Amino acid sequence: MSRHVGKPTGRAKNLPKGNLYYLWSLERVAVLYSLKKIGDKDWYAWGAALLVASQQPDGHWLGIQYPGGNFPLIDTCFALLFLKRANFVKDLTQKIEFLKIDAAPQK
Repeated sequence: MSRHVGKPTGRAKNLPKGNLYYLWSLERVAVLYSLKKIGDKDWYAWGAALLVASQQPDGHWLGIQYPGGNFPLIDTCFALLFLKRANFVKDLTQKIEFLKIDAAPQK
């Protein structure tokens, strides 16, 4: 995943539009696994910068990089869900911790 996450630029203008569906999916994975970074990249700062740069003057977002895109209501929902970072599955996050791999081999 880290190959598809950029590094924050510190700019809020002249950035490419992010794929809003991808950003939301990235946020779901990062929140579910409580990741502050993916690889060495701050996924949230990067995505938030893309969203700030692409927000329309009236407040909505519009993305066309995914099938079915170009619907302002849906695109705005994806953007807001990304920005909110809500963990709707806290119970699942706690149960997934068993997936952490122990470095010591089992005998």
